Amino acid sequence: QRLYANAEALDYFRGAIERSGADPTARAEAHEAIGDVDRVTGAYDGALAAYAEAMRIRAEGDVVAHARIRRKTGLVQQLRGKTNEALDTFADVLVRLPPEAMSERVRALLNIADLQFRNGKADAAIERLQTALADAERTGDDEAVAEALKQLGTIHAYKGDLGRALEYQQRSLTAYTRIGDVLGEANVHNNIGRTERRRSRHIAALEAYERALAIRQRI
Repeated sequence: QRLYANAEALDYFRGAIERSGADPTARAEAHEAIGDVDRVTGAYDGALAAYAEAMRIRAEGDVVAHARIRRKTGLVQQLRGKTNEALDTFADVLVRLPPEAMSERVRALLNIADLQFRNGKADAAIERLQTALADAERTGDDEAVAEALKQLGTIHAYKGDLGRALEYQQRSLTAYTRIGDVLGEANVHNNIGRTERRRSRHIAALEAYERALAIRQRI
């Protein structure tokens, strides 16, 4: 899945389901993983069906797992353009999560911030992102740190604060490189290219775009 070999990933996850009759946790995890792959490949109906099956298998008392899967259904809603529904879903998840479920709380904050920014509420989004970044750094959640920094870079670039945007983007690139998320690296290189172009640093912009292109071609 991390190599973006999506068909192969689905085959393995379906094989896991066939072999997990006595292990409901493994079966639920495989259905959820299928939902994740379907979501990124645009098979949204399949993703929702897989998430629903994972939710059905999970014990009712597993509050964090149910919240995580529900948050992922919110991502599908967002991808389908149902932004108000998605925002309601993310907000509901945040309310339902226990305080100690920091990893999922941070991701819900990131999702809400992304929608707030897209709805023209940049300052509210920055406030959410700063909270998410602080919590992610405190708990050592490098994936969430990388995403929060990327979003902060995007918003500050939108606001015209290009120097600060570039700072966040460089920090985000370092974080994505550290966790081995190559698509994240490509996205941030592309963002850096846009920022450098707006700063009239055209050679630096071109170099960033070329790095992004090379990674995407490799994927």
